[in-house]
Amino acid sequence: MKKINKKKVIILILLVLLIIIEIVAFSRSGANKVIEIAVEIADEEENIENQNIGLVATNEQNEYYITLPEYINEYKITQYNISRIKENEVIEEEVNNNTVEDNEILNTAENLEQSENVPQENVETVKEDIELTPGDKLYLTEKEIEDGNILINAKYDKKENGDLVLYNKEISINAEERTIKVSGYMPKEATLSVEKVEETEIQEQIDQYLINNVNLEVAYDIKILYEDKEYQPNNYNENVKVTITKINTDNDENNYRVVHIGEEKTTEVKEVEKEGENISFQTEEFSVYAVLEESPEAELVAYSTEAVASARASVWEGEVASGYKFGDGTENSPFLISTGDELAYLAQQVNAGNDYANIYFQLAC
Repeated sequence: MKKINKKKVIILILLVLLIIIEIVAFSRSGANKVIEIAVEIADEEENIENQNIGLVATNEQNEYYITLPEYINEYKITQYNISRIKENEVIEEEVNNNTVEDNEILNTAENLEQSENVPQENVETVKEDIELTPGDKLYLTEKEIEDGNILINAKYDKKENGDLVLYNKEISINAEERTIKVSGYMPKEATLSVEKVEETEIQEQIDQYLINNVNLEVAYDIKILYEDKEYQPNNYNENVKVTITKINTDNDENNYRVVHIGEEKTTEVKEVEKEGENISFQTEEFSVYAVLEESPEAELVAYSTEAVASARASVWEGEVASGYKFGDGTENSPFLISTGDELAYLAQQVNAGNDYANIYFQLAC
């Protein structure tokens, strides 16, 4: 029979015990645990009813905290104010229960054995006032964790504009598979109205844009309503941001344009941002907005048409251009040489040592 190595067995047992201790300590530490906290938000000016939300409290080194949100049920917050009573445990140094009375000194062994040294615990109550901003961490007290709720005062982002108080809000509505979201200053009671508009209803207004592989993606009649009337931001020198989600992105190279169809005229929105499947733009007036999908080839055709017209109308008089008017030098949108000035600029750049590596050009005519 093989002899058992007692030393190895003892070491193995100790390792197992250490692992068990680490597991128990980890489970008790609350590491990576989260709890749900009911948060009641009170408007300091008492214009908005108390809002109730649920936030997740995260454990960080045995302390739980919540991250204060930027928006509470559509309304934007500028500041949070927390006023609460916090209890701190204060442990005093050990004191002897026996006291010296009438200058008597107890020095017998019997009296010393009967004396008891015990710690004295006190609870110190402290009022705590905290000012925080959205995105900050608020660490919770033991009582707040135990109760599972907390009351927080908040300052809402608002401004007075004439006879109307405008709140910075973010309102949204679902329109079939998409979501339309509007954010900015608007009346407290503002709601969003969105109706899809068919191409046949706006064909005359958008015909001039539907050329050279430009197609209508979707169109919506967007309104902000309050007290049974429409709110137009431009009447109060305001503008708001409109976001439309889940725009077709089968081809990431496609561009998207937005056309505003007003009562009197149709104009194109100058700046449209595209992020993932969403597009957004700023506006100061609401009515019908049409989203147009434009392929890179469409832009190139438009550039080429304008460049050819420019080339036919120009006569070179020995001048040198300062750059190229059309294109950006890529394969899909090459620089278009449309005038003698631009051709002279190209020659000047090449003679100066610019080899235009991986840059594309095209003669307009």
